[in-house]
Amino acid sequence: MLNPGFAAIGIARVYNANSMYGWYWTTDFGGYVDQPLSPAPSPTPASAPVITSFVASSTAITAGQSTTLTWNTTGATDVTIDNGVGDVSQLTSKVVSPAQTTTYTLTASNSALSVSATVTVTVAAARGTQAPSAPTLKSASAASPTEIDLSWSASTGGTGIAGYEVVRNGAVIANVPATSLAYADTTVTGSSTYAYAVAAYDQAGNISALSNTVQATTPASPVSTTCAAPATGAFTGCYYNNITLTGTPALTRTDSQINFDWTWSSPDPAVNYSDFSVRWQGYFTFNPGPYTFTAITSDGMRVYIDGVLVFDSWRNQPTNVYTFGQDLTQGQHLLTVEYYDHTDSASAHLSWQAGSLTGRSGR
Repeated sequence: MLNPGFAAIGIARVYNANSMYGWYWTTDFGGYVDQPLSPAPSPTPASAPVITSFVASSTAITAGQSTTLTWNTTGATDVTIDNGVGDVSQLTSKVVSPAQTTTYTLTASNSALSVSATVTVTVAAARGTQAPSAPTLKSASAASPTEIDLSWSASTGGTGIAGYEVVRNGAVIANVPATSLAYADTTVTGSSTYAYAVAAYDQAGNISALSNTVQATTPASPVSTTCAAPATGAFTGCYYNNITLTGTPALTRTDSQINFDWTWSSPDPAVNYSDFSVRWQGYFTFNPGPYTFTAITSDGMRVYIDGVLVFDSWRNQPTNVYTFGQDLTQGQHLLTVEYYDHTDSASAHLSWQAGSLTGRSGR
């Protein structure tokens, strides 16, 4: 075996018919190599698959809606998506309709590795299909030349009332919470008419039909005059030779009360017997509680308490009697009475007494 002439060694199984053993093993030494043998080459390792994209056509939907998942992969033999989608090896898109916010994971695999990518679809709660009932607008009244107060009844139904829209002349001017059934519109101007309605909306954004419409007219804004300061316990009366309470008073005097029947006469030689106006102002002390006021007028009269209009009958009219109620707090309150005479005989009266309003007369 150490002979340098040998180039190969091997073993063989030989049959010898003349031998008592028949088949036997033998060693073979050779001087040359018939055909060299090489080991089989190792296979080239497979590359990992690649996910080049994985997206949703819409990542924010409402419950009941659908979105489409699309993807693109290379080098993958198997492609799957979790959350019930399954094997998508032969697809490049899939429509899904998750009931809640869901993160989808796409997994691409081959014999070597697996890779994955995710996309999240956000699901919002579906709106209710039943809108709330329409509220009822109960009142719209002018509190002053620059304020109209509204009140309405509550709405029901929907997915829970969230608030109310206040509509003036066809346009939404305010939103108020569900806990409020009133609104003060302080963006109005004097001597103007406004039409109001209200709509309710629920937690899902459903909006009711509009309520009934109620109109309100603001009084004229008080006119700036040169009238003297109000008296206390009596009225300072400023008399004008016009029916608009403008200009310099023709007469200023203190009247202990407003209790006049001038008929076709003049209040004073300095004042016209017709087409005149008067503004009375005075501070009076009241106990707390309800009061009933009585106004008698021909022609027009307006009454303000602490600057707030509480009675308005500013028109040409025969002598009429009106009553109205007002709750007052303890202490001093400013009473302002505006009056004009243009037609028929002239009458102007205002009185009050403690107690609730029990009736109303006049027109």
